[in-house]
Amino acid sequence: MGQFGYSNPIKVPQRAAARPNAGAAVKTIPFDYVFQFALQGSPTNKVQDVVEISAEGVFVALSVGYSLATDERRTPRRFGPAVSEGGILEAVSDNRPLADVTLGEIAAGLEKIGADLTRGFRLNPDAANLFASGLPLSSIAQGSLDQVFELGSVAAEEVSFLYSIDAGATGREYQNKAIHNIAGLGIANGDRPFRPFAKPIMFELRSFIRIQIEEISGPPGTLFIVLQGYKMLGAGRIPV
Repeated sequence: MGQFGYSNPIKVPQRAAARPNAGAAVKTIPFDYVFQFALQGSPTNKVQDVVEISAEGVFVALSVGYSLATDERRTPRRFGPAVSEGGILEAVSDNRPLADVTLGEIAAGLEKIGADLTRGFRLNPDAANLFASGLPLSSIAQGSLDQVFELGSVAAEEVSFLYSIDAGATGREYQNKAIHNIAGLGIANGDRPFRPFAKPIMFELRSFIRIQIEEISGPPGTLFIVLQGYKMLGAGRIPV
């Protein structure tokens, strides 16, 4: 009878037969496998990446780490106030100095580039002299006015997502449900650059690993997840 209560007429080979030859030396080298995901900054967006273990040998994963490179190109970094003139957002005959623009006009300028006040803003250092000059808005070229302020940076640690890891060749999953990134990996600010596994995980050569991501919140950018470990060169199967 088989392990699960049914007959199994196929003779299962002993795992010992898969061991490398006793005389064959197994060399180990440090190695990392990198997974890459394009995050859109959209809740419920799902992405995955699959990495195949090379034919060099067994890969042993010791820890996992991650980082996020935010994509500032999705939204222009610099903007100017949208000054109202007769109900039309433009700066034509306004004789106020630049320092007198209102928060509402700054918020309207942010809206024109698809942003809002939640990201914050600051004065563009290159426009500091223009801001202090006291020149009326009507004498400032529109191109210069559009460069007066800068968006605040979105911190990488604001990213929030669920992730799961499985060995695609065997269907083995390494969690009972998707894990929140802070619970499993920590915050992406460098305080905890990696998380050691409770026990090293071995992956046979030519098998593949899949990581699935579901976005919850955060900025768009490129997410990197790294399995850190080593390769056992010359080991065709996981030693037993």
